Amino acid sequence: MILKKLRLPLVIFLFIMVASTKAVEIGIPFTVGDAFSLGARIHITDSYAVEPLVGFQFQDNNNALSLDIRNLFYIREQNDLEHYVGGNIYVTFQENIDTQFGLGGFYGLQYPITDAVEIFGELGAIFNIEPTSIFSTLRSGVGIIFYIR
Repeated sequence: MILKKLRLPLVIFLFIMVASTKAVEIGIPFTVGDAFSLGARIHITDSYAVEPLVGFQFQDNNNALSLDIRNLFYIREQNDLEHYVGGNIYVTFQENIDTQFGLGGFYGLQYPITDAVEIFGELGAIFNIEPTSIFSTLRSGVGIIFYIR
């Protein structure tokens, strides 16, 4: 049942990832926070990146899958530490709960460990639009990015 609901969003998500492969720089981020996420951080310019993500959350009777499109704007670099802000749009499919749709915003820091590996941390907020309009939660996450250069 859930797979039928996910078919079209997954096709759209995969199309975005494949269609964007002409970008200058692609990273594969892994995030651990309120959910485990992975996707592609596609740097279009030095100051802008788009990041489609798939998130997974496993709890006792409430597993969830989320699709997320994030826009990252790198605002400054200070001693190799990059500061960025961004916004995202997401849809979440959960067992026994209505599908959720919403918007979010975040602030993050990114630091290179090597030329191909960087770590990052983020703080943000989420606003659910569907099924009810409410300020949902504050969120945080840390992760690692493996860049293909």
